[in-house]
Amino acid sequence: MRYVAFYPPTGFRDRRWIADDACDALVRSGRRVAEAYSEAVLGLSLTGYASEVRVFVGSAPEGQQSVSVEVHLDFSEGYESARALVPASLATLSAESRAEVALQILHGVMVAFAPHRGWSLDDLDRAAQQVRESGHEFLWHSAWKASPDRRREARGTFWLQDDAFGRAVIEVRERGVEGASVLRSPEAPAYCTSAGFVRSTKTLRWVGQELTMVPSIDSLEGRTTELRWTPRTASSDAPLGRTRAEGAPPESLPAVEITAEGWVPDRAEIRFIGGGPTNDVPGRYLNNLRHHLHRLEEDGLAWWSQANRNLLEITYSITDSARGVRVRRLHDRTTAVILRPLDSLGQPHPERLALEDACALVAAVSKRMDLEDPPEVGATSWKPAWG
Repeated sequence: MRYVAFYPPTGFRDRRWIADDACDALVRSGRRVAEAYSEAVLGLSLTGYASEVRVFVGSAPEGQQSVSVEVHLDFSEGYESARALVPASLATLSAESRAEVALQILHGVMVAFAPHRGWSLDDLDRAAQQVRESGHEFLWHSAWKASPDRRREARGTFWLQDDAFGRAVIEVRERGVEGASVLRSPEAPAYCTSAGFVRSTKTLRWVGQELTMVPSIDSLEGRTTELRWTPRTASSDAPLGRTRAEGAPPESLPAVEITAEGWVPDRAEIRFIGGGPTNDVPGRYLNNLRHHLHRLEEDGLAWWSQANRNLLEITYSITDSARGVRVRRLHDRTTAVILRPLDSLGQPHPERLALEDACALVAAVSKRMDLEDPPEVGATSWKPAWG
């Protein structure tokens, strides 16, 4: 097990990742917590059905004050999963309080899986305590890289803010000098995952006595952030890590209630469970695709009830090159994944691609499961747009 995180793990800088305020706030505050907890869990060398746990987030029913979490013990589409329903009050909590709630959710999910996957509860408790001792923060350093003259060495250092995005600095010190002071560059925006941090450090370059690094790239907007370290601008006093609110009064946190149960219903159901990654994906594509697939959850029930499985589980994956729809018929459900290459979304009307993808999904499921009378949404027939 290497990764335990809220889904989606990425999104736009300038807009919500999830429409609901409380859900969006939790997923963003939970970004740094997920990376810190995953780092601790990775050190436990846990084995299981998958290497990843995805926690999907939704709005709690009106009046519910607690966070209710369903852990799905039935293994599905390449990852373990759970769903958390979040009360509206979570949006008003401080960043530090939301981070603790996020940790309770992620840790509670792993504890629920533990007896069914053979994991040690004591080990998991130590992982959670490690995150609390860090102040719910995630700070990551690359390996040191020597200068051409071998006199100095540099590394990239990254951390995650409460908006879920990273910040980065370049650090430089004298090689082989015990207690040598570290000189830091000004900080710059960075990606929002540890995997993104690793990619960034591969761009760390010495240029004479200076250094450059690219901590983030927005491929759709054509923006590249370049971070530069120079002797003139470097400082040993530059702050490192997220700025935290000091002296905030303690807050009352919502209870986190965990239940573990089978994921498969006893009657026909279509379940759209989200997808990703969503970095650099146009909002017009995502919003329209989500709209079509949520409509399918209701409008497609009569069609899906013909199948010899109760559950149709739908997700989407933004890929490097794979395209189409992958349908798998498992022993207790059918899964359908839309595969959409990121570089195909730069055209003027990505909402058309969203409709095409939803139509292609229905067509692929109909063919795989031998279903008739595919559903219509409004005046639009669900006809495939690619073969």
